[in-house]
Amino acid sequence: MALSLDFFKYLRLFSAVFKLRNSSQNCPVKQSSEQNEDGAEPELIEEPAMRRFVVSNTTSAALVPLLADNPDGLCLIRDEIAAFFGGIDAHTKTKFERQFYIELHGGIPVVIDRKTGERHIAADTPSLSIIGGIQSDVLRQTIAREPDFLATGFGARFLMTYPQGVPIYWNRNVSADDVLLPYEQLIEKIVAFRESFTPDDPGIVRLTPGADRLIFDFQNQQADKTLDIVDGNVRYVFNKAGMHAARLALVLHVVECVENGFDPRAQITPERMQRAIALTEWFLNEAQRIYAMLATKESMSGKKLVVSDESLFIAKIQQKGGETTARELRKSLSSTSKYRRPDGAEAFDQKLREMVRAGQLVIRYEGKKELFCIPSDTDEV
Repeated sequence: MALSLDFFKYLRLFSAVFKLRNSSQNCPVKQSSEQNEDGAEPELIEEPAMRRFVVSNTTSAALVPLLADNPDGLCLIRDEIAAFFGGIDAHTKTKFERQFYIELHGGIPVVIDRKTGERHIAADTPSLSIIGGIQSDVLRQTIAREPDFLATGFGARFLMTYPQGVPIYWNRNVSADDVLLPYEQLIEKIVAFRESFTPDDPGIVRLTPGADRLIFDFQNQQADKTLDIVDGNVRYVFNKAGMHAARLALVLHVVECVENGFDPRAQITPERMQRAIALTEWFLNEAQRIYAMLATKESMSGKKLVVSDESLFIAKIQQKGGETTARELRKSLSSTSKYRRPDGAEAFDQKLREMVRAGQLVIRYEGKKELFCIPSDTDEV
């Protein structure tokens, strides 16, 4: 908290000193007829760009100048990200704000044109990471209230995770210096690496042929899977799988190179790409589990998400530790489910067999007991 307060105090001081400096120098905007002692016209001092890494409460109009001043990128951090979602379209009756962030995810140049002041503001290489937390009920309400949250692919651009709940106990433990110091040194190395770039050497990182082949095959495999995914919400996430994997591979590559003293301009290896793909697959499974979980409980508005049977079955099996019998799975479904009706047993069994044939589930036997399991990397389907 102290660091945060110091930062904002410094930010206000920086702005105040600049304004005072300009006013004390007979700024020509206000006193254009006056001259300095040497007879020269007073010089308007241009406000220097303040280097930033973090933003919090902002709009697209305010964000573009910051991105232009900070080509290294920014991180938008909201402890309660629901406030960010709720404020995206609060400033306009159109969907410009949400569309702005969707396009920003692609890293394409952005320009804001104004009638007054600095009329044209451009960020050539915008980069923004968004991090935050949200309660499941609040997320459910957000989706129910704003259908475009998912329909536009906005939600699919977030990597979500929902850890199992644990009791929260107070303690007096503090992070040891031998943990914090190496992390701080790693961040400093990454920043120093970025500062070594020049217009002639923008720091482009390429893939080895093997890594390139891996990510192409991975994306095409996910595209094949979308043909069998009924849940549009999950399908949107799978369509972004290759993009997520590429970015995670770059993060792993840069961190490991600077930590071990190698030049991050080296090519990304197949081994790093494979680990990035494994991370992406974990996030894809999380997305299926989360969307299915959101659909199993009504929000305060009384609306539900519509998810596929496959996503719902996978979420239920994961809740049971990754494997369960058909009988236990069917009992865990809502009493209103078509599979819980007396005439739904045959359709339920047929759906499970279809998921096994599609590789979404595998069957394991304990004696005569038949268990339906979430497949692992070592399972043969």
